[in-house]
Amino acid sequence: MYGEVGAPAGFPSDGGHFVLPKGRKWKGRARFEWDESYNGGQAITGFGPYVLELGDKLEFAVAEVIGYGGTPGKICLGGQRKTQFFPVRDWNRKVVLNGKVMTEHYLDDFGYPDYINSKVITVNQVAHKAHEAYLGEKIPYDPVRMGPAKTERFPTGMIFPEDNPRPSENPNKYKIPVPVPAPVINVENTATATVKITWNRAVESFTHPRLMGKLAKFYVFRADFASGPFTLLDSVEVGDVNEDNMYEYEDTDQTFKLGETKYYAVTSVDEHGNQSGRTNFTKHTKNVASVEKLTKVYAVPNPFIKESGFEGAGQKNAIGFYGLPERATIRIYSFSGQLVETIEHDARVFSTPWFQVTRNNQDIASGVYFYVVTTPSGEKATGKLLIMK
Repeated sequence: MYGEVGAPAGFPSDGGHFVLPKGRKWKGRARFEWDESYNGGQAITGFGPYVLELGDKLEFAVAEVIGYGGTPGKICLGGQRKTQFFPVRDWNRKVVLNGKVMTEHYLDDFGYPDYINSKVITVNQVAHKAHEAYLGEKIPYDPVRMGPAKTERFPTGMIFPEDNPRPSENPNKYKIPVPVPAPVINVENTATATVKITWNRAVESFTHPRLMGKLAKFYVFRADFASGPFTLLDSVEVGDVNEDNMYEYEDTDQTFKLGETKYYAVTSVDEHGNQSGRTNFTKHTKNVASVEKLTKVYAVPNPFIKESGFEGAGQKNAIGFYGLPERATIRIYSFSGQLVETIEHDARVFSTPWFQVTRNNQDIASGVYFYVVTTPSGEKATGKLLIMK
């Protein structure tokens, strides 16, 4: 612990890893506790003290909760802060970037991220729901004190274990409503440069004692990034299957270019509008089927000027080689004839990307490059590529 007064403000200690509070010195053999450290990385949960007789048994019900930030104004402890106790900041605040006011009220203007799709948002709200799940009853929430309201059931607004059944004797715990789960999906390219999403009928037979509603339809989504935002493409009604008894949706959007990467997801929607999570989101790069015979191979974009123009995560430096058979080897050479990179293509698709990284794991420089494509059967194609960064 620290206690002796006299050290200068910000004086480092413990090998320079921690900074002492203003005017304090280390005293004794104790260590810097997690809730007193500006850069602490430890969390401790304690129970007790208890007085137990021989044969007594303790039961614990612990909930680990995740939320999007805390409840604004609620007092917190620890973390990356210079003070031990501090109020949670409000996301709906002014944002200033490089001296320019971007927004006066962030949430009003931009809202929460796409994956925040519930009214239960903050850690405090999720913890409140965890208490309700364990007790099996609705707990009134007091928005002023930001916790359980004072009621006849909870006169102090606090929920104590000794006032409620132990886990093994609680018949009402964890009676949580269950939605119809999302289906398992398959995403594939077609010969006509479209994307086909298919899934079977397994979720139609899903049953549960606390099922929220009967399956009514499916929503098909697409996004540029795994975290969203996801755009609703269409809905598919229950029973609307193809000749193979499979659900099918074909994305014919021509603005989704070859070589670009998107994310697809399909959710289940019940008769009351309740929706499953997007637990099946799938990364997919658009392509077409490989050619039967190697002829001309194209590099796109060519010339490459600063950026590829492809949309999606990680596509900024992508250069696609198009016109490939199922198996081919692409060798890229510098203007002086040095081998820069070798790419082995082994897939039933028309193209493969190169992200301008050499075989020595270095970024490629601007210049003129040559590529040679060969197949196991001896076919060969060549081309020239100009890169300007």
